[in-house]
Amino acid sequence: MPAVQSHVATIHAAQVRFLQILPRIEKHGQIVFRHVHCPAKKEDLIAEMVALSWRWFLRLLELGKDPAAFPSALASYAAKAVRSGRRLCGHEKVRDVDSPVAQYRQGFLLVSLPAFSTLSSNPISEALIDNTRTPPDEQAVFRIDFPA
Repeated sequence: MPAVQSHVATIHAAQVRFLQILPRIEKHGQIVFRHVHCPAKKEDLIAEMVALSWRWFLRLLELGKDPAAFPSALASYAAKAVRSGRRLCGHEKVRDVDSPVAQYRQGFLLVSLPAFSTLSSNPISEALIDNTRTPPDEQAVFRIDFPA
C-alpha cells in the first residue's frame, strides 16, 4: 500500500508542476492555431496539444529530466505534432479526403457546392443538373453506332 500512496503523491506533484506551465502551453497553442477560424476546432487542437504535452511531461520525468525548465520547447513540439496530424491516441488518416491533414499536405480544400443557383452561368452547376432527356439527334447517332 505505501507504494501506491507514493505513486499517487508523485502523480499529484507532477500535476502541480504541469499546471504551472499549462498557461504557457495554451498561449502557444492560441498563437500557432490562430488561423483556425472555427472556435470548436481550435479548442480541439489546443486540447490535443495539452494532452500530448502532459504525456511527454510524464515521460520526461520518468527519464529524470525537468520538463518545467523548457515549457516553450515542449509546447512547440506539441504544436508541430498536432499540426502534422498526430493525436494522443494515434494519427489522423493522411489518405482520407475529409482529413484536414490530407488537405494541408496535398494542397487542396474540400468545400461544399453552393445551395442556391446564381444568375450567371456556373459550369459546375450546369454539369450537375440532372438531364434525363437526350436530344433526338444524339439518340439517332447512339442507335446507329451502338449495334456496330
